[in-house]
Amino acid sequence: MINEFNPRREDANILNISDAIHFANKMIEFGAFLRNIDQSKLNIELDRFFNDGYIGPITLAARSISPSLRQVWHYNSPELYEVLEKNSNSSAIFLMLFLNEFYFPIDNNMPTYYKVLDIQFSNKNYQIGIVDRRNFAKKIEVESILIDGKIIKSEKHVDNFDNEFSVYEIEYAYTWNSRIYSNADVIKLNTSHLGWANIGGLLNFPKIDLTVKDLDEMLSPGKEIKVFIAKDNCLIRNPVYDDFVYEVGKM
Repeated sequence: MINEFNPRREDANILNISDAIHFANKMIEFGAFLRNIDQSKLNIELDRFFNDGYIGPITLAARSISPSLRQVWHYNSPELYEVLEKNSNSSAIFLMLFLNEFYFPIDNNMPTYYKVLDIQFSNKNYQIGIVDRRNFAKKIEVESILIDGKIIKSEKHVDNFDNEFSVYEIEYAYTWNSRIYSNADVIKLNTSHLGWANIGGLLNFPKIDLTVKDLDEMLSPGKEIKVFIAKDNCLIRNPVYDDFVYEVGKM
């Protein structure tokens, strides 16, 4: 079965909040498709999403293609917060989560600057704390620390719009305060250029010994990486890969 939903094309048509909520709804449906159209597996995905502050395939897809969403949020965030607080359907909730990377399950130590969402999904009640990242930056200063992490899942596919590029969809895990957290990242690299550089044929770039196979290994499950997190709340989560990954990014 072919899913005709094209997230990049749909994303380019977002002009207002209604378009954005519609997009979020399509992303949820697309997430079900990514899970082989198995609703039970989509429910599992959402359980992980809400219970563990987890970024799964639905959000992973949105994270790599949402410039229009972010533009809508940037210019209208106070109004959007007000609208979305009054809209309890899953589309509005997912839109809110797409636009804010900082969200965690509620606990007794949750800072006061979090907005609490009460969510009902699949006959379960959830609470999740979310904070607008621009307001977060203004209200609190955090010092990042570098901790150990590990890639737990990695999928590679050819970019639909330029077959010179490969897209790596990566999930990684790290431990903070004795609790394991998962997060995800999307990396798009010109592996064709890497192949040319390996044989010394890439213009204005020196010959290198490493190959696409070496790159795949660096981004494979089980590979240890580092992760920058905010030391007081674990919310700033940026993976740090082998230096060679960033070199390929320059090609």
